[in-house]
Amino acid sequence: MSIKKKTFELCKSVWASADRKSVQDLFNHSEQRAYWQQFSYFAKQVSRYDFQFYSYLYLDEQRGSFSKSHAIPILPAKDRSLLASAHRQLLKLNVMCLAPLVHVSAACTDVFSPYYKYAPMDINEGEEIEIFDKKIASELAAQFHDHPALKIVLMNSKNLPLLASHPRYRQEIQELIDSLIDSGARKLPADIEKILLSDNNHGNEEFFHYAAAVGVITSLTVINQLLFQAVLAEKLAKFDSDNCMSMHITFGRGISLVHQSQLLELVVEPNDIVLVENIWGDKGNYLCRIENTTMSPFPAEFGTTGRAEMRIIDDNLNPYNRLLPRVPSQKKET
Repeated sequence: MSIKKKTFELCKSVWASADRKSVQDLFNHSEQRAYWQQFSYFAKQVSRYDFQFYSYLYLDEQRGSFSKSHAIPILPAKDRSLLASAHRQLLKLNVMCLAPLVHVSAACTDVFSPYYKYAPMDINEGEEIEIFDKKIASELAAQFHDHPALKIVLMNSKNLPLLASHPRYRQEIQELIDSLIDSGARKLPADIEKILLSDNNHGNEEFFHYAAAVGVITSLTVINQLLFQAVLAEKLAKFDSDNCMSMHITFGRGISLVHQSQLLELVVEPNDIVLVENIWGDKGNYLCRIENTTMSPFPAEFGTTGRAEMRIIDDNLNPYNRLLPRVPSQKKET
């Protein structure tokens, strides 16, 4: 079973969770919490992407460091403890997925965390809740240990403890992630394109190591986001011929499309995971990660339109699988 299928199985366990509703109600019944709409708005501004439950905890923790011109509401203790417990469960799953790397160097727990660039927080308050099945989560982690990108990172296991302990290592991984996002979902930076067009991988081992690290971290981000979205709803937003006006696809990379936002059903944001199905003669079904969105400032002829750029996700939940070497560039060390 692929990582994608096992993650979908874990998402189904979210829907069956008795604790799901208490967390879901925070987001779906915001009218009962006067502070939530404003708090939620600011939470989505504190990071380049919305990082699930963490965004809300981070905003509450760092409230005093933001602009004094905005009155950011205080997150009530009861609501914070719910978000903290849900986030802790995601963190535990991430650590389980990273076990082969953590075995080589304990520093990998932090370095390969999707939340690395944010300040650490004390999130131990509140009772434990279970938003997904622990047994299926363990099975997903075992499946993740076979992730091609993780295996490539492990090829450099002799140097990994030193690399992971150096602050510059994670900074370079983040710089690569940022450059990929800045280039757009259907393009790659010219220097990376040149490497990928090369006939062999010799001399580019360092790049492929960092590209694999990006794949590991981003795949974890996609897992976290799918579970977060499963708490909120039982269906992913879907783009198809009924709501899309145009689509451009670059196979192996990404999709750009113009869609109609009907009754706010298709308001998507960066980091959201969506489905793209059967658009204008293209019979493909794609799981994608939104990277950029814009809305038309005025209603168009057929209603308000939006443009979305998204990267296609593979069966390992890696939007950047094209960056991995076709043939491993190094032999495993003994």
